[in-house]
Amino acid sequence: TLAAHEEELNEVIAKLARAVVTQGWEVERALNVLGAWVVAKIRNAMTGVGDYLPLWDPLKPATIAAKGSDAPLNDTGRLMQAIQYEIAAGTGESEAGA
Repeated sequence: TLAAHEEELNEVIAKLARAVVTQGWEVERALNVLGAWVVAKIRNAMTGVGDYLPLWDPLKPATIAAKGSDAPLNDTGRLMQAIQYEIAAGTGESEAGA
């Protein structure tokens, strides 16, 4: 999902970085906005919402009848709710070349 929206992701990151530098946003606030954006993109890709096409074929009529819905991967909503983000503390040092 993120690879398919790499240009948009880079724009969002640039805007958030500018907000931190020029508007005094806390880094954590910017990371929370980024995390929520990523979660929304992934969930939308899974459900085919917005500019996304569904990633799989439509469910067969027998499956729809058995589960009572034509929503793939969404019987209980637990999968969608499991897609979350976490801001993890790091060392602040680059690990490139380590």
